[in-house]
Amino acid sequence: MLSICIPAYKHVSLTYDAAKSILQQDADFELIVLDDFYLVERTHKNLFAIDELKTYLHSDKRVKCFSNEKLLPIQVNWNKTVSLANGRYIKLLGADDRVLPGSIGRILQMINDKPSVAFHGHLANVIDASGLLIRQQRFYGSDFVNKEIMGAEALKAKIRQQVRFKEPACNFYLKNAWEKIGGYDSKFRFTFDIYFNAKMMSAFKSTLWNEYLVELRRHQASDGAQLPASLALADLQSLVSELLSMIGDEASLFDKAAAHGLIQYRLIELVAQRMKFLPLDMCQLIAKNIGLFASNPIALYYMAKLLINRGILGDVQQH
Repeated sequence: MLSICIPAYKHVSLTYDAAKSILQQDADFELIVLDDFYLVERTHKNLFAIDELKTYLHSDKRVKCFSNEKLLPIQVNWNKTVSLANGRYIKLLGADDRVLPGSIGRILQMINDKPSVAFHGHLANVIDASGLLIRQQRFYGSDFVNKEIMGAEALKAKIRQQVRFKEPACNFYLKNAWEKIGGYDSKFRFTFDIYFNAKMMSAFKSTLWNEYLVELRRHQASDGAQLPASLALADLQSLVSELLSMIGDEASLFDKAAAHGLIQYRLIELVAQRMKFLPLDMCQLIAKNIGLFASNPIALYYMAKLLINRGILGDVQQH
Protein backbone atom coordinates (compact mmCIF):
# COMPACT_ATOMS: atom_id res chain seq x y z
CA MET A 1 0.00 0.00 0.00
CA LEU A 2 0.98 3.61 -0.62
CA SER A 3 0.57 6.14 2.19
CA ILE A 4 0.24 9.79 1.18
CA CYS A 5 1.22 11.93 4.18
CA ILE A 6 0.26 15.58 4.63
CA PRO A 7 1.82 17.46 7.58
CA ALA A 8 -0.49 20.49 7.64
CA TYR A 9 0.75 23.50 9.60
CA LYS A 10 -1.81 26.03 8.37
CA HIS A 11 -3.50 26.90 5.02
CA VAL A 12 -6.78 25.12 5.78
CA SER A 13 -8.35 25.86 2.38
CA LEU A 14 -5.27 24.68 0.52
CA THR A 15 -5.23 21.48 2.57
CA TYR A 16 -8.81 20.89 1.44
CA ASP A 17 -7.59 21.35 -2.14
CA ALA A 18 -4.71 18.93 -1.62
CA ALA A 19 -6.92 16.26 -0.04
CA LYS A 20 -9.55 16.62 -2.77
CA SER A 21 -6.94 16.07 -5.49
CA ILE A 22 -6.00 12.80 -3.76
CA LEU A 23 -9.41 11.46 -2.77
CA GLN A 24 -10.86 11.94 -6.26
CA GLN A 25 -8.56 9.16 -7.46
CA ASP A 26 -9.52 5.50 -7.45
CA ALA A 27 -6.43 3.63 -6.28
CA ASP A 28 -5.07 1.61 -3.36
CA PHE A 29 -3.74 4.18 -0.88
CA GLU A 30 -4.28 5.73 2.50
CA LEU A 31 -4.16 9.44 3.29
CA ILE A 32 -2.59 10.55 6.57
CA VAL A 33 -3.24 14.17 7.66
CA LEU A 34 -1.50 15.52 10.75
CA ASP A 35 -2.46 19.13 11.41
CA ASP A 36 -1.67 22.08 13.67
CA PHE A 37 -4.87 23.90 12.75
CA TYR A 38 -6.30 24.24 16.26
CA LEU A 39 -2.93 25.61 17.43
CA VAL A 40 -2.40 28.29 14.76
CA GLU A 41 -5.77 29.00 13.08
CA ARG A 42 -8.16 29.68 15.95
CA THR A 43 -10.25 32.53 14.50
CA HIS A 44 -14.02 31.99 14.18
CA LYS A 45 -13.84 31.90 10.38
CA ASN A 46 -10.98 29.43 10.35
CA LEU A 47 -12.58 27.18 12.97
CA PHE A 48 -15.58 26.84 10.65
CA ALA A 49 -13.25 26.00 7.74
CA ILE A 50 -11.37 23.47 9.89
CA ASP A 51 -14.62 21.73 10.88
CA GLU A 52 -15.69 21.65 7.23
CA LEU A 53 -12.36 20.11 6.22
CA LYS A 54 -12.49 17.54 9.03
CA THR A 55 -16.01 16.50 8.00
CA TYR A 56 -14.85 16.04 4.43
CA LEU A 57 -11.82 13.96 5.47
CA HIS A 58 -13.74 11.76 7.90
CA SER A 59 -16.26 10.93 5.17
CA ASP A 60 -13.66 8.84 3.32
CA LYS A 61 -12.48 5.58 4.93
CA ARG A 62 -9.07 5.92 3.22
CA VAL A 63 -8.27 8.92 5.44
CA LYS A 64 -6.78 8.99 8.92
CA CYS A 65 -6.73 12.38 10.68
CA PHE A 66 -4.57 13.43 13.59
CA SER A 67 -3.99 16.77 15.34
CA ASN A 68 -0.91 17.88 17.26
CA GLU A 69 -1.33 18.99 20.86
CA LYS A 70 1.70 21.29 20.59
CA LEU A 71 3.78 22.77 17.80
CA LEU A 72 6.72 20.60 16.76
CA PRO A 73 9.89 21.42 14.80
CA ILE A 74 9.23 20.77 11.13
CA GLN A 75 11.54 17.74 10.92
CA VAL A 76 9.91 16.16 13.99
CA ASN A 77 6.47 16.88 12.57
CA TRP A 78 7.29 15.29 9.22
CA ASN A 79 8.72 12.22 10.92
CA LYS A 80 5.65 11.93 13.12
CA THR A 81 3.39 12.12 10.06
CA VAL A 82 5.31 9.35 8.31
CA SER A 83 5.37 7.22 11.49
CA LEU A 84 1.55 7.22 11.53
CA ALA A 85 1.41 5.62 8.08
CA ASN A 86 0.78 1.92 7.48
CA GLY A 87 1.89 1.81 3.87
CA ARG A 88 5.05 0.16 2.59
CA TYR A 89 5.74 3.23 0.46
CA ILE A 90 5.45 6.87 1.55
CA LYS A 91 4.67 9.99 -0.44
CA LEU A 92 4.98 13.21 1.57
CA LEU A 93 2.88 16.05 0.16
CA GLY A 94 2.83 19.67 1.26
CA ALA A 95 -0.55 20.89 2.47
CA ASP A 96 -0.43 23.57 -0.24
CA ASP A 97 0.41 21.15 -3.09
CA ARG A 98 -1.79 18.87 -5.20
CA VAL A 99 -1.48 15.58 -7.03
CA LEU A 100 -2.43 15.43 -10.71
CA PRO A 101 -5.28 13.19 -11.95
CA GLY A 102 -4.20 9.58 -12.40
CA SER A 103 -0.87 10.14 -10.66
CA ILE A 104 -1.47 7.76 -7.75
CA GLY A 105 -2.13 4.86 -10.08
CA ARG A 106 1.02 5.78 -11.99
CA ILE A 107 3.08 5.81 -8.76
CA LEU A 108 1.86 2.31 -7.95
CA GLN A 109 2.85 1.20 -11.45
CA MET A 110 6.33 2.72 -11.01
CA ILE A 111 6.74 0.77 -7.77
CA ASN A 112 5.79 -2.45 -9.54
CA ASP A 113 8.11 -1.68 -12.47
CA LYS A 114 11.13 -1.18 -10.19
CA PRO A 115 10.62 -3.24 -7.02
CA SER A 116 14.30 -3.02 -6.02
CA VAL A 117 14.28 0.80 -5.94
CA ALA A 118 13.76 2.44 -2.54
CA PHE A 119 13.72 6.11 -3.56
CA HIS A 120 11.88 7.53 -6.59
CA GLY A 121 11.91 11.06 -7.94
CA HIS A 122 9.56 12.64 -10.51
CA LEU A 123 8.59 16.08 -11.82
CA ALA A 124 6.04 18.76 -10.89
CA ASN A 125 4.06 21.53 -12.47
CA VAL A 126 4.84 24.69 -10.50
CA ILE A 127 1.72 26.75 -9.70
CA ASP A 128 1.13 30.11 -8.02
CA ALA A 129 -0.92 30.93 -4.93
CA SER A 130 -4.17 30.83 -6.95
CA GLY A 131 -3.33 27.54 -8.65
CA LEU A 132 -2.32 28.90 -12.05
CA LEU A 133 0.56 27.22 -13.88
CA ILE A 134 3.87 29.12 -13.67
CA ARG A 135 6.13 26.60 -15.36
CA GLN A 136 6.94 22.93 -15.64
CA GLN A 137 10.07 21.58 -14.05
CA ARG A 138 12.72 20.72 -16.58
CA PHE A 139 13.27 17.11 -17.64
CA TYR A 140 16.11 15.19 -16.05
CA GLY A 141 19.07 14.42 -18.30
CA SER A 142 18.86 11.16 -20.25
CA ASP A 143 22.00 9.87 -18.52
CA PHE A 144 20.06 9.45 -15.27
CA VAL A 145 16.41 8.80 -16.17
CA ASN A 146 15.17 5.28 -15.32
CA LYS A 147 18.69 4.36 -14.24
CA GLU A 148 19.22 2.87 -10.79
CA ILE A 149 21.93 4.84 -8.98
CA MET A 150 23.25 5.01 -5.44
CA GLY A 151 26.32 5.78 -3.36
CA ALA A 152 29.08 8.15 -4.46
CA GLU A 153 27.82 8.18 -8.07
CA ALA A 154 24.48 9.61 -6.96
CA LEU A 155 26.03 12.14 -4.57
CA LYS A 156 28.53 13.40 -7.17
CA ALA A 157 25.66 13.88 -9.61
CA LYS A 158 23.78 15.74 -6.88
CA ILE A 159 26.72 18.07 -6.26
CA ARG A 160 26.77 18.88 -9.97
CA GLN A 161 22.97 19.37 -9.98
CA GLN A 162 22.45 16.56 -12.47
CA VAL A 163 20.44 14.45 -10.02
CA ARG A 164 18.36 16.70 -7.79
CA PHE A 165 15.31 14.70 -6.68
CA LYS A 166 13.77 18.15 -6.23
CA GLU A 167 11.22 18.99 -3.51
CA PRO A 168 9.66 16.44 -1.08
CA ALA A 169 6.39 16.45 -3.06
CA CYS A 170 8.39 15.10 -6.03
CA ASN A 171 9.56 11.98 -4.18
CA PHE A 172 8.21 8.71 -2.82
CA TYR A 173 10.11 6.06 -0.95
CA LEU A 174 10.12 2.85 1.09
CA LYS A 175 9.11 3.50 4.69
CA ASN A 176 11.68 0.93 5.76
CA ALA A 177 14.44 2.99 4.08
CA TRP A 178 13.20 6.12 5.89
CA GLU A 179 13.49 4.23 9.17
CA LYS A 180 17.00 2.95 8.43
CA ILE A 181 18.47 6.41 7.76
CA GLY A 182 16.72 7.92 10.78
CA GLY A 183 14.10 9.96 8.95
CA TYR A 184 14.34 13.71 8.46
CA ASP A 185 17.36 15.00 10.39
CA SER A 186 17.37 18.19 12.50
CA LYS A 187 21.02 18.87 11.66
CA PHE A 188 19.87 21.29 8.95
CA ARG A 189 16.94 23.69 8.93
CA PHE A 190 16.61 25.08 5.42
CA THR A 191 18.06 22.09 3.56
CA PHE A 192 17.02 19.16 5.76
CA ASP A 193 14.91 17.71 2.93
CA ILE A 194 17.91 17.81 0.56
CA TYR A 195 20.01 16.08 3.22
CA PHE A 196 17.31 13.42 3.49
CA ASN A 197 17.44 12.93 -0.29
CA ALA A 198 21.23 12.65 -0.19
CA LYS A 199 21.18 10.03 2.56
CA MET A 200 18.57 8.01 0.68
CA MET A 201 20.56 8.24 -2.58
CA SER A 202 23.74 7.27 -0.79
CA ALA A 203 22.31 4.21 0.94
CA PHE A 204 19.68 2.81 -1.42
CA LYS A 205 18.91 2.29 -5.08
CA SER A 206 17.25 5.42 -6.45
CA THR A 207 15.74 6.35 -9.79
CA LEU A 208 14.28 9.37 -11.60
CA TRP A 209 11.19 9.56 -13.81
CA ASN A 210 10.48 12.29 -16.37
CA GLU A 211 6.80 12.36 -15.53
CA TYR A 212 4.66 15.13 -14.03
CA LEU A 213 2.66 13.79 -11.10
CA VAL A 214 2.07 16.75 -8.75
CA GLU A 215 1.45 20.48 -8.67
CA LEU A 216 3.94 22.32 -6.49
CA ARG A 217 2.68 25.64 -5.14
CA ARG A 218 4.98 28.67 -4.87
CA HIS A 219 3.79 31.53 -2.65
CA GLN A 220 5.23 34.03 -0.18
CA ALA A 221 3.38 32.52 2.78
CA SER A 222 5.28 29.23 2.46
CA ASP A 223 7.67 28.17 5.20
CA GLY A 224 10.80 28.47 3.07
CA ALA A 225 10.02 32.02 2.01
CA GLN A 226 9.94 33.14 5.65
CA LEU A 227 13.40 31.91 6.66
CA PRO A 228 16.30 34.41 6.73
CA ALA A 229 18.51 34.43 3.64
CA SER A 230 21.64 34.24 5.79
CA LEU A 231 20.36 30.99 7.31
CA ALA A 232 19.55 29.60 3.87
CA LEU A 233 23.07 30.30 2.64
CA ALA A 234 24.82 29.00 5.77
CA ASP A 235 22.66 25.88 5.73
CA LEU A 236 23.63 25.15 2.13
CA GLN A 237 27.31 25.67 2.89
CA SER A 238 27.11 23.15 5.73
CA LEU A 239 25.16 20.73 3.57
CA VAL A 240 27.70 20.90 0.74
CA SER A 241 30.51 20.15 3.21
CA GLU A 242 28.51 17.18 4.50
CA LEU A 243 27.94 15.85 0.97
CA LEU A 244 31.62 16.09 0.11
CA SER A 245 32.41 14.29 3.35
CA MET A 246 29.96 11.52 2.42
CA ILE A 247 31.65 11.13 -0.98
CA GLY A 248 35.02 11.02 0.74
CA ASP A 249 38.14 10.23 -1.28
CA GLU A 250 36.08 9.82 -4.45
CA ALA A 251 35.38 13.58 -4.52
CA SER A 252 37.41 15.08 -7.38
CA LEU A 253 38.60 18.65 -7.82
CA PHE A 254 35.72 19.12 -10.25
CA ASP A 255 33.22 17.88 -7.65
CA LYS A 256 34.60 20.36 -5.11
CA ALA A 257 34.50 23.18 -7.66
CA ALA A 258 30.91 22.33 -8.59
CA ALA A 259 30.00 22.40 -4.89
CA HIS A 260 31.50 25.85 -4.48
CA GLY A 261 29.78 27.04 -7.65
CA LEU A 262 26.47 25.87 -6.20
CA ILE A 263 27.02 28.05 -3.12
CA GLN A 264 27.92 31.04 -5.31
CA TYR A 265 24.76 30.52 -7.33
CA ARG A 266 22.61 30.26 -4.20
CA LEU A 267 23.91 33.59 -2.92
CA ILE A 268 23.00 35.28 -6.20
CA GLU A 269 19.60 33.58 -6.26
CA LEU A 270 18.74 34.67 -2.72
CA VAL A 271 19.75 38.26 -3.41
CA ALA A 272 17.70 38.34 -6.63
CA GLN A 273 14.64 36.91 -4.88
CA ARG A 274 14.71 39.26 -1.89
CA MET A 275 16.43 42.49 -2.93
CA LYS A 276 13.11 44.17 -3.72
CA PHE A 277 11.68 43.45 -0.25
CA LEU A 278 14.84 43.48 1.91
CA PRO A 279 17.42 45.65 0.14
CA LEU A 280 19.49 46.48 3.24
CA ASP A 281 19.64 42.86 4.39
CA MET A 282 20.67 41.71 0.92
CA CYS A 283 23.42 44.31 0.65
CA GLN A 284 24.76 43.14 4.00
CA LEU A 285 24.58 39.52 2.83
CA ILE A 286 26.61 40.34 -0.29
CA ALA A 287 29.21 42.31 1.67
CA LYS A 288 29.62 39.50 4.19
CA ASN A 289 30.03 36.79 1.55
CA ILE A 290 31.78 38.58 -1.32
CA GLY A 291 34.83 36.38 -0.68
CA LEU A 292 32.90 33.40 -2.05
CA PHE A 293 33.65 34.64 -5.56
CA ALA A 294 37.43 34.71 -5.04
CA SER A 295 37.77 31.12 -6.19
CA ASN A 296 39.07 29.09 -9.09
CA PRO A 297 37.61 29.50 -12.60
CA ILE A 298 36.06 26.03 -12.53
CA ALA A 299 33.74 27.02 -9.67
CA LEU A 300 32.74 30.16 -11.57
CA TYR A 301 32.05 27.98 -14.61
CA TYR A 302 29.62 25.77 -12.67
CA MET A 303 28.00 28.83 -11.11
CA ALA A 304 27.55 30.39 -14.57
CA LYS A 305 25.93 27.19 -15.87
CA LEU A 306 23.39 27.34 -13.06
CA LEU A 307 22.63 31.00 -13.76
CA ILE A 308 22.22 30.37 -17.47
CA ASN A 309 19.90 27.42 -16.90
CA ARG A 310 17.85 29.42 -14.42
CA GLY A 311 17.64 32.47 -16.67
CA ILE A 312 16.96 30.74 -19.97
CA LEU A 313 15.21 27.54 -18.94
CA GLY A 314 13.73 28.44 -15.56
CA ASP A 315 15.60 25.60 -13.90
CA VAL A 316 19.01 25.10 -12.27
CA GLN A 317 19.67 21.54 -13.41
CA GLN A 318 22.97 21.12 -15.21
CA HIS A 319 23.78 18.73 -18.05
